[in-house]
Amino acid sequence: MNFTQDSTESVTAKIQKLISQATNHSTAYHNLETLCLCYPGRISGSDILETALDFLVKLGREEMGLDGLREEIVPGVPNWVRGNSDEEKLVFFIDAEGIWPVPNPLKRTIRIMANGMSVGTTESGITGPIISVRNIAELKALGIEAVTGKIVLLDYQHFTTYKELSGPVRGTGAIEAAKLGAVGFLNRCIAPDSTVSGLHTGTIYPFPADVKPIPTASVTVEDAELLTRLLRRNYRITGNLTLPCRRYEDRTSRNIIFEIPGSGAHASEVVLIGGHTDSWECHHLSCQGAHDDGQGVIVCLEALRCIQRAGLSPQRTIRCVLFVDEECRQSGATAYLKGCTDVDNIVVAMETDLGAGPVIGFGFTGGVGGREVVRQILAPMSAINDFKGSLRDSKGELLCEECDCVNRVDDSWEGWGVDTMPLVLQAGVPGVLLRHEDTWWENDYFHHHHAASDTINNVDPGLLMLNLHAVTCATWLLANATDVAIPRGIKTNKTLY
Repeated sequence: MNFTQDSTESVTAKIQKLISQATNHSTAYHNLETLCLCYPGRISGSDILETALDFLVKLGREEMGLDGLREEIVPGVPNWVRGNSDEEKLVFFIDAEGIWPVPNPLKRTIRIMANGMSVGTTESGITGPIISVRNIAELKALGIEAVTGKIVLLDYQHFTTYKELSGPVRGTGAIEAAKLGAVGFLNRCIAPDSTVSGLHTGTIYPFPADVKPIPTASVTVEDAELLTRLLRRNYRITGNLTLPCRRYEDRTSRNIIFEIPGSGAHASEVVLIGGHTDSWECHHLSCQGAHDDGQGVIVCLEALRCIQRAGLSPQRTIRCVLFVDEECRQSGATAYLKGCTDVDNIVVAMETDLGAGPVIGFGFTGGVGGREVVRQILAPMSAINDFKGSLRDSKGELLCEECDCVNRVDDSWEGWGVDTMPLVLQAGVPGVLLRHEDTWWENDYFHHHHAASDTINNVDPGLLMLNLHAVTCATWLLANATDVAIPRGIKTNKTLY
């Protein structure tokens, strides 16, 4: 691969300069800590999120010295409010008539957490017998007569992969239950079976116009097991579900954009990188959104600063987009594509939104042969593999000994995230997605995903630095590989829902 810019200095030397800049001068962990401590629970539509956006604007422009600031208006951002978390609860009553032994106590209360965009209940809640099913097919097989008036618990029993569960369990489960006459819906938290991090939330898919929405919430792995095991023993259970959540009139918010302009003949071409500014709030704003996606926001900003301060002017323009409202309805990503006047000039869109764990490479989505082109472009990142051997985690242990290739582009990995999905799948922009060993859809990251434990103390500074190295170097390489084109993908009408 021929990198024509600044040819007097080798590509390896430039990569090492970027690594040194990040290692010796970055304040990524400090800035992420500030975002987490000062602005937790950055739910879409909230005043907390808006003040966090103000902070990020000032951080990028004044503290980091980044240029090319734009704040693009995003209309229709949901304003969904959880309400008093202490009122999110399920009180259930065990009917032990004719069954030995009689449990004690018969009345019990468990904590639940409303799924994002759920309708709420009245103060007295909704009441109905609880039934437990393992999957949507089992629910449908019961039929309307068996489901009408019930509170459905979808206890899928065993975590396989997040991608296989988030949509059909939490996303559409309540819709399918409502079609059969259920009055409420509960799902086992979408988290590994061994999780001890409590309740996990996440958004539900929009209800069709002809289906009346019902309240929906998540229960812990342990409480899902409790209810299901009692029902298997033929105890009849009646539940009273209360959720104080409400949706109010949509708000207008903004995507935040910083740019490093390109130079020369390829300045109109754009390499886009980004993450999302919002996060879940969980009970009492306990979720700080450290992994999801505070790290992505801070890493992308820091990548621009490292490139600027290393004095490496890119041939292509580098555009950092901090998307709003990824978690609830992706209005930021939708608005960005709708208002993007130079989408045909975006040569690649890279997202980081899978935590800050051990980097193992990148996924790719685009035209035929594009994966191999990206492999060639990112080949000089092997310098990071040599450097990371000296990185240690907070316990003093060497990082990523099992991850020997940060620039791997695997044949099976997709290259889009939720925010780059419209660009990649609807506009055909080649997509690149940072991947991590611990997210691999079933590992450590999902113990903290959408939970109260997504906090700064669960982000390792050494691993965050490795993520910064990977994003910074990949961004610079993609912005300067001007002698090759990454094949664009086929445009589709695919959306998240």
